[in-house]
Amino acid sequence: MSYFSPTLLTLPLCLLFAASLAAQNRNFARTVDQLSAPAAAERAEAINRIAAWPGDISADLRVAYKFATNLERAGLFHAAVKRNDGALVQAAAGALTEADTRVSLSARDYLLALPAGQLNVDTSLLEEEQQDEWHAFQLLRLRRDIARVLLDAYLKPGKYFGQFDELRRRDSGALDRELLNLLFSHSDFREPLHLAAQQRVDQGIDPARMFSNQWRLLTDAAPAFRSAVGYFAQGELSDEVTRQLGNYSMARLQSALSVLCDLRANAVRALSYTDAPDVVAPRLLEAHRAISDFSAAPALRSSINADGMKSELEVALARFDLPELLNARIDGLRRHVQRAQESPAHVNARNAPRPDLIAQNEIAQLLLRSGDTAAAEREYLAAIENTTALLRESNPRSRNTLVSYLAAAYYNLACAQGLQLKTMRAVESLKAAVEYGYRDFTWMLEDGDLTHVRRAPEFAVWFEDVAPPAVLDVFKRGN
Repeated sequence: MSYFSPTLLTLPLCLLFAASLAAQNRNFARTVDQLSAPAAAERAEAINRIAAWPGDISADLRVAYKFATNLERAGLFHAAVKRNDGALVQAAAGALTEADTRVSLSARDYLLALPAGQLNVDTSLLEEEQQDEWHAFQLLRLRRDIARVLLDAYLKPGKYFGQFDELRRRDSGALDRELLNLLFSHSDFREPLHLAAQQRVDQGIDPARMFSNQWRLLTDAAPAFRSAVGYFAQGELSDEVTRQLGNYSMARLQSALSVLCDLRANAVRALSYTDAPDVVAPRLLEAHRAISDFSAAPALRSSINADGMKSELEVALARFDLPELLNARIDGLRRHVQRAQESPAHVNARNAPRPDLIAQNEIAQLLLRSGDTAAAEREYLAAIENTTALLRESNPRSRNTLVSYLAAAYYNLACAQGLQLKTMRAVESLKAAVEYGYRDFTWMLEDGDLTHVRRAPEFAVWFEDVAPPAVLDVFKRGN
């Protein structure tokens, strides 16, 4: 039997591994060189090859960046984005001041694409100008991230701002400051909103919501957000905004103004969870006065929901123990309900939308959002009782409208009960909502008002019986 020394075996293996590694490094270097090829297609191919390179190449990316040309550095940033690799964060922070825009813009795009947790930069290694630019980028990134959260909420049927919890824990003051800047349409939000909107449109939408009015408006609005912010900031169709209209139609500006109104209202909702109500409340009162005094251009008036923004401000102020404005609104709605119910013309319009039921639902929603969940529950129960009585007397033409009211009222009643930890009652209300036609099971799994309800075993048993298979799979994965 022949005998071979382990040492004699190990040496050739080491040499073979070293040769393989050297060949791989040469291939990587040649691919990096290809990033500066004259043809765009060849550069794109090199980016894709680096993006798909097997294993951890963080060290290789850092070494390559040190010796790369500007065009190659831009390509390395693009490849690192595709890999979601934070190896070049420090280099990108320094490159933000690069005079060659191919490098500076690629560095910015790279830093915008990475998760916030990967943006770890040692500022002591940056020159003074680079430090200033890095701090400016951090503000841009914060504003872009805020806009993204608000846009995500805009595309859903309800609003819950648990999405801001992590950011509030990190820097609640910075979050409040920037939400207020958005509310007052500060010009610094032009670029972040534009970036967030383009990114959200590129991401696409859940097929179930593809034909929603919100998605249609957002896709129309995305190119015009800079002009929309400018219009609200200046209070008029300035020469600058008018010039920008040459790049898109007035219809796109109208869509952008409509979406921006909703985003500003959602910013107010997020501000109602502030840790510093004494600081925020005076600014909200100031915003309420400013919106009341704002006079929109006739061509844009239908796109600006000033009353919706005022309503959100009043709800937030009520949460800060300043309920006067909200109480005045609710009193007005109650008078509207009474007039509608007493009107003979209304009694005969059985198949028309019922202004009394709409107003009663709005009262309950205001109470729910202001934190008075017990009063909201009573209001929803009264609305359900009124609607059920009307349903018994209705003709076939009016039944669909009344049934849709009941579906919404029962769902919102479940939210009010869930927030009071009345879990079993909330499950029963959800069952009734579905019986009357409520079908947004996806939102049922996302709605923050139902957090405690979803944890109940009774909810799981019922949900497995009624939810579509795709939604049920999401529910099971979450549990």
